[in-house]
Amino acid sequence: MTAFLIFLADYSTKYVQYNGQHIWNVAPSGLAGNIVTFTQAMTLDNSGNLLVGKTSVGDVNVGCQITPAGGASMTLS
Repeated sequence: MTAFLIFLADYSTKYVQYNGQHIWNVAPSGLAGNIVTFTQAMTLDNSGNLLVGKTSVGDVNVGCQITPAGGASMTLS
């Protein structure tokens, strides 16, 4: 696994394409020189599902899921 270091004390983002998925990650502001801890914020999976605040279809965490067929679901705390 690759470690990312903070270069400037500011918010960080990372975009990855992996196994047919598009994955957006975010991290809070931190001190320069420290390791960045990313959180997966949004995923467009290889089936066309858009997941916001979730990492997979059926994930029970708080977030939103939009399917290619037009269906949508939201989980609140």
